[in-house]
Amino acid sequence: MPNPTLAQRIHGSLIGAAIGAELSFARARHPERVAKRPEDFAALIPQLGPATAPPEKLHWMTDASLRHLVDAGVAAYVKKQGRATPEDFAEVFKDHAGIATPALFFDNLHTVQELLKEGMHPRLSGLGNAPHGLMCAAMPAVGIYHLADPDYAYLDGIELAAVGQGREGSEWAGLCAAAVAAAFAPDATARSVTDTVLRLAQENDKNEMRQLYWPTRIGRSTPRAEFAEWWWRDGGYVPVTSAQQFIAWNPPRYLLPLIDHCADQPELFMAYLTGAAGNWYYGQNGLHGAVAVTGGAILGALGGPEIFPARWRAWAEPLAEAWRGLGPVVERRLAE
Repeated sequence: MPNPTLAQRIHGSLIGAAIGAELSFARARHPERVAKRPEDFAALIPQLGPATAPPEKLHWMTDASLRHLVDAGVAAYVKKQGRATPEDFAEVFKDHAGIATPALFFDNLHTVQELLKEGMHPRLSGLGNAPHGLMCAAMPAVGIYHLADPDYAYLDGIELAAVGQGREGSEWAGLCAAAVAAAFAPDATARSVTDTVLRLAQENDKNEMRQLYWPTRIGRSTPRAEFAEWWWRDGGYVPVTSAQQFIAWNPPRYLLPLIDHCADQPELFMAYLTGAAGNWYYGQNGLHGAVAVTGGAILGALGGPEIFPARWRAWAEPLAEAWRGLGPVVERRLAE
């Protein structure tokens, strides 16, 4: 789509978030969709689509895609009709059935729901929770609301994600929100998005910067075949020590190299995320679901809906239709 309008870019970002959520969830239903060799990533592209396997429980963690976390983020802004605070987000989060058991079997989320229902203040409810990257899936709305203002998106992303966890995981969410916001700049490119995230990490969390720098450098400088080899062997895999400690460890660490390497090829981008081999505990929503949601939102913001293939838009547009109300909220903010 040449020169998409702002409304088209917002719609494209929401469609991209839906695409990322459903394609990553399909990995849970279709574990056979995995690259057995580096050259298999491109071959997976024709298979990529929403889950079609029967809904029997294949994994303890989830019966639903991370689309419901995208929905919670959008709903907070639509309900407020303006900038959402942790209190606004908590009002949506605590009663959202798509986040609760049995849709999502993850203590770190539904325990927070119970704490909020019992009256704990949302600026305290995440304290003591282990860091996890799933809250990054709620960040597209933050980045869209603060479009072209990644610094503001970063700060609000941290605040909203802190409803459900402590600072380290909230930092990951803030950087994801900033990446989406940066993709809406008038002259935004894949490189400008990753540069913005690196700048914010350098200014605010040098430990995170150290984790982001080398993968991003590989994404920028490695030819296609060598990148596939790196991603297959190392880049798309969660380190064992992190896999033992975290759910959805550090989504920006996986997002940035892919944005730099293949943001202009959404099908390959999603094939890398959904086809990475490795620990089943992480092969679906546990890690790359949050990355795919954020990445899809960024690609849609950069190129509008038509950056995605028509066969994906056919099933993703009806899912994103429920989020259309975010556009007028953003337009009202811009008009103020």
